[in-house]
Amino acid sequence: DLYVRKILSKLCNAKIVHSKDTIKRMQKLGFDIRNTYVIPHGNYINSYKNNITKNVATKIFKFNKKDFIFLFFGVIDKYKGIDTLLKAFKQLTKSRKNVRLLIAGKCPNKDLNLLLDKYKEELESKLKLNIHFIEENKVQYYFNCVDIVVYSFKKITTSGSVILALSF
Repeated sequence: DLYVRKILSKLCNAKIVHSKDTIKRMQKLGFDIRNTYVIPHGNYINSYKNNITKNVATKIFKFNKKDFIFLFFGVIDKYKGIDTLLKAFKQLTKSRKNVRLLIAGKCPNKDLNLLLDKYKEELESKLKLNIHFIEENKVQYYFNCVDIVVYSFKKITTSGSVILALSF
């Protein structure tokens, strides 16, 4: 994969990245950084409907008004540290009774699906999983029902899901 990327970096007339740091990382890995341009990742403000209240969104997911709800939203992959998040959340449930974790997004990795199932069994009602593509018209339900969005990425340059969360 890295070898093919290095070849492509030499063949491309232009390369677009979202930060100057990415160019530095490319250079360290031996990529051709000529004709590399930084175009910051845009936001999603006004890109999704955002017209329901927290009360309505909370009822959709059948959460209690007293619950403190965490959200992980986006494609679930190893580099996003979902294993770390699940461990930390499980630990938190020992001292906090009204916490809930909502995880929403596709998970193409079979091992991560098994891990999610394991934690769902252990945490029961404290963990709600919607492991599939989230339709555009339902995105607001997720962001409007939670108290905080959490990400535990192990590696990151730019994240559309973090920018989406900030946009809400």
